[in-house]
Amino acid sequence: MKKIFAVLLAAAALICLSVTASAAVHLNDGVSILNPQKNIHGQGYEWDNIHDTLTLNNLYIDTTDEYGMKLPDGATVILKGTNYIKASSYALYLGGKVQFKGNGKLILEGETGVFCNSSDKTDNVSIISGKYEINASKTGIRSAVQDIYLTGAKMKISAGEIAADVHSLSVADGMKLTADAPLKAAYLLAVEACDVTVDAGSKGPALYSAGRLTVDRVDVALSASSSPSDTEYDGGSYIRTKSNWKYMKSSIIFGENVSFAVDVILFVLLIGVIAALILLPKYFKKKKLEKILKEKM
Repeated sequence: MKKIFAVLLAAAALICLSVTASAAVHLNDGVSILNPQKNIHGQGYEWDNIHDTLTLNNLYIDTTDEYGMKLPDGATVILKGTNYIKASSYALYLGGKVQFKGNGKLILEGETGVFCNSSDKTDNVSIISGKYEINASKTGIRSAVQDIYLTGAKMKISAGEIAADVHSLSVADGMKLTADAPLKAAYLLAVEACDVTVDAGSKGPALYSAGRLTVDRVDVALSASSSPSDTEYDGGSYIRTKSNWKYMKSSIIFGENVSFAVDVILFVLLIGVIAALILLPKYFKKKKLEKILKEKM
C-alpha cells in the first residue's frame, strides 16, 4: 500500500512540475528585439544574432503592453509549434524587412495583428510557409509603405474594420487566405494562383486598390454590389478565388521558366551514361575473352 501511495505521490509531483513549467512559458511583458547585439534566449523564443534568425517554439505572450513583440529589419522568423502573441494595441511590430517560414503556427491578437513600421519603400514582408491566425479589433495587417507578399502558407484574418491596409499586397503561389474584412492596397493588390475567400459583409468591398487590382490564374466566384458578373469585379463584398494553376517547381539548371522535372530527366540520363561507360567496356572485354577461349578449344 505504501509503495502504491509513493508512486501516486511521485506522479502527482510530476504533474505539478509539468503544470508549473507550462505556466512558466507564459510571458506577461512584451518582448523587443529591435536592436540586438548578441544572441538572446527567452521562454519560447531564441534569437541567433549572427544569422538574424528568430525561432519561435511554443511562445506565449499575453500582455497589456502596447506591443507584444518587436522585430528588427532583416529578421527571419522560423515557426515551430503553436505560438501566441496578444497585446493591447499591436501584437507584432516589424521594424523593416522580415521573412516568416517554418511549419508551426502563429496566433496574433490586438487592435492590429501585424504593424509594419518602416519608411524604406524597398522593405517588404514575406510569409512563405506556416499557419497564421490574426484576430484584430481594427486592422489585421497594417503597412504604410512596405509591400506584403503572402505565398505558400495558410492564413485566417478576423478584423473589426480592415483585414489588410497596406501599400502593396500580393497573394500568390498556393497561398490559402480567408478574411471577414476587406483587403485594401494603396498601390497594387494582386491575387494570383491562390485560394482566397473574403466575405467583408457591410465593412466594404472585399478587394480594393487605389492603384492596380489584378486577379490571375484562378477561378473566381463573386457577389458584386450591383449586378453579379463572371468577368468583372466591381466592388462586391464577397469574393472567392481558387487556383487553377498547377505549381511547377523551377529547374535548378535552366531557371524558373523550366520545370524541375527536366532536371530529374537529365539526372537519370546522366546516371545511365555513367553506367554505360562503366559496364560496356566490361561487357565487351568479357565477350572478347569468351571468343578467345572458344577459339582455343
